[in-house]
Amino acid sequence: MSIRQRVIDNGYSERLDAIREMNRLFTKVGFPENGTPEEPTRKGSGHDMTNQMSEIITVAAVQEFGAPYKGIPERPFVRTSFDDNYDALQEFKKKEASLVIQGKQSAMTAIQKIGEWMTNKTKLKINSNIPPELADETIKRKRSTRTLIDTAQMLNSVQHEESYVK
Repeated sequence: MSIRQRVIDNGYSERLDAIREMNRLFTKVGFPENGTPEEPTRKGSGHDMTNQMSEIITVAAVQEFGAPYKGIPERPFVRTSFDDNYDALQEFKKKEASLVIQGKQSAMTAIQKIGEWMTNKTKLKINSNIPPELADETIKRKRSTRTLIDTAQMLNSVQHEESYVK
């Protein structure tokens, strides 16, 4: 007498595979060196704006960490956008992971949504007019009191990039 057995896992193994994939994925938010710089929304005053991502990265780093020798104060927007949104990010990640576990979206889709969420938070931080106020000569040159935004090229170039852990 032979016994036949049939295993019905209701998609359990596929969901485990999706969870394993999600554990190998990550998203980076910021200014990836191989990213695509965005066009400025207006021409810069008195200086040539280029579309070189390396120049955007340099400007972002100077704004993030300051350049005391040039009189440029620190206006952190990458670190603070992460720190200010840490708890909300953890909740968002749980929600996206839950959708993966339920089989309602792929692991890559979840990671991309997390990257987009954090990209938007970073852009909101840039738009928040981070103190300290601009120097009078900077206001005169830019014709604006907005910190971190001159042509909006840096703002528009914030991106996210997903990849697998090596």
